Amino acid sequence: MLNLINSQNPAGNDGLANFIQLKSPSDGGLQIAKNFIYDTSGRVLAEQNPYFTSVSTSLSNISSSVPFVNYTYDTLGRVVRVTNQDGTNKTIVFDRNTITAYDELSHRKSYILDGHDRITNVLEYNNDLLEAEI
Repeated sequence: MLNLINSQNPAGNDGLANFIQLKSPSDGGLQIAKNFIYDTSGRVLAEQNPYFTSVSTSLSNISSSVPFVNYTYDTLGRVVRVTNQDGTNKTIVFDRNTITAYDELSHRKSYILDGHDRITNVLEYNNDLLEAEI
């Protein structure tokens, strides 16, 4: 059973209903904790990998040895970069009616949108050769 800290303890959220720590039970008298860090706009800046901690109904300290996934946003609040725990990145480029995503190995996939921001076409590039999915 997942324990959403703020349902038991108001210290589990940031006062804006954003969970800053989630806990779930584990074996051996431990809990699994996961932390979230937000910016002033309420967007997730970082999400920590789950880690073991002692059982507690209050917030646990953030483990300095457990890595985070970090998120970068553009001025419109869209995610434009995801930095993984190992330092690799996923990047998203927004250009009018095209959204292009690059994975950690720089593989490219483009999404073509219509006037209502619905995906009308997906373009996958394999070694810079275009393969269209309709």
